[in-house]
Amino acid sequence: MTNIDNDPARRCIHVIFPCYNEEEGLEQLLHRFQRIIRLQHWDCRLVIINDGSRDHTRFVVQSFLDELPIHYIHFEKNRGVAEVFNTGFAHVLETATGPDDVVVTIDSDNTMNPYLIIDLIERIEDADVVIASRFRSGGGMIGAGYRAWLSHLASWLMRSRVGLIHVTDYSIFFRAYRIDLIRDLYRHFQGRPVAGKGFSCMANLLLRIPAVRPDARFAEVPLLLRYDQKKSPSSIRIFQTIMGYLNLAFGQPKPSSFR
Repeated sequence: MTNIDNDPARRCIHVIFPCYNEEEGLEQLLHRFQRIIRLQHWDCRLVIINDGSRDHTRFVVQSFLDELPIHYIHFEKNRGVAEVFNTGFAHVLETATGPDDVVVTIDSDNTMNPYLIIDLIERIEDADVVIASRFRSGGGMIGAGYRAWLSHLASWLMRSRVGLIHVTDYSIFFRAYRIDLIRDLYRHFQGRPVAGKGFSCMANLLLRIPAVRPDARFAEVPLLLRYDQKKSPSSIRIFQTIMGYLNLAFGQPKPSSFR
């Protein structure tokens, strides 16, 4: 395998992990990230945000502090997806080392193969955002149950109503962004690039990008999502999530970056 150019003086990869009662999944995921960083020789910084977990997430993180470059943020009470990512983006922007830095977001439940980050980083050379998509050839979902139906519904709504060019998966957390795009979003939306309630706020983040960068380039790589490996109960609020997608699908203009 050929490594991309990851000169620490030129590029740092910041990985944001939102956590809510994910002690078992997070522990497995961090072990795998140890191997990835060692394999790729990356300058990599992990930002772990504990969103009011009631399990032992904090102790899992503490056990890795001597082994991984972790910045830990703890919320005493659950604040939700938007607050977690806005806080994570703010920290990354404060600590970014250069214009070629990359920001990656990923679930902490170990349902997403972290080695796919290698493909995301390779594709970011020719894009502003790279999304790990369940709906590309080679992707899919195992053990998703009703969440598969909800995901397909969200994808269909967003693609048919306000489809971004080359985007099929709007709700997945696993993405890579160029740091300059995150910085522009952060400034334009006054420190709150992620807005909305529930998981639909991550779709809203994508739809906000053309307002800041009309010529933004999107790309995707296939993702096989393994819900059968999830150890913790789902935290998704179905009604809130459905309403969020309906509001996005029927309340958005169609700028030039949309189909």
